[in-house]
Amino acid sequence: MRFRLLRLWLAPALLALVLPAAGATPLAAAPPEPQGSPEVPWTEVSLEGVNGVYSNPNPELEPVRRGPLTIHLRSPENRVRLASHRLWLSPRGGGRHAARLTAVIEGGGQLEADLVLAGSVQQLSDEVRLPRQRLNLEGEVRLARADGGYRITAVSSARPTVSVAIESDLVDDAVATCQQVARLLLLSSTCNVIGIALSHAVVPLPEPGTRLFLADAQLTESDRARLDAYLGQAPR
Repeated sequence: MRFRLLRLWLAPALLALVLPAAGATPLAAAPPEPQGSPEVPWTEVSLEGVNGVYSNPNPELEPVRRGPLTIHLRSPENRVRLASHRLWLSPRGGGRHAARLTAVIEGGGQLEADLVLAGSVQQLSDEVRLPRQRLNLEGEVRLARADGGYRITAVSSARPTVSVAIESDLVDDAVATCQQVARLLLLSSTCNVIGIALSHAVVPLPEPGTRLFLADAQLTESDRARLDAYLGQAPR
């Protein structure tokens, strides 16, 4: 399924810097720092001001479809905490910059589902949990100083989504309900794949050309100093 929660589930301007996604991994040792060449070095510009909690009532969620079964999803309440991150940038010329990010996230909220099987509709609702996990992302953007902040424009994306692990008792309820309805309707269903389908949220990342603005007010003084120092030494 796709949770279209990008702008509120994770800091929007930060993720706009890291388009192709490598996906989520359990917490372990952090990935090594990117190694650049003397001609194209990597600079760490992690932004403390974007860490924090984000919420997005009623995001757009794409249905899960498995054979004759369709699950329509809603999340009337959710919250995600960007606990920490490390962000590296490297100039690529022409105002473009490569970016690499490791981000630790966690959170939760309410998840509602309508199971539709051969015209029969069953409604379910439960809490959803976003276990603490690390995202490893990278991409390319245009980044420039502007009045009151920084302009960010997505340049390219090899992979347009990131997979985020989620946990909910709704999974067991959905499987049981699907099996009951399938038996009543004498249908051969793919109820056993619901657990897999509902164990990860596939979050779309900004499309190429997406423009965002990172306001000075969102950043600490140290954040702005790091970005300004990086942009001051990056070739134009």
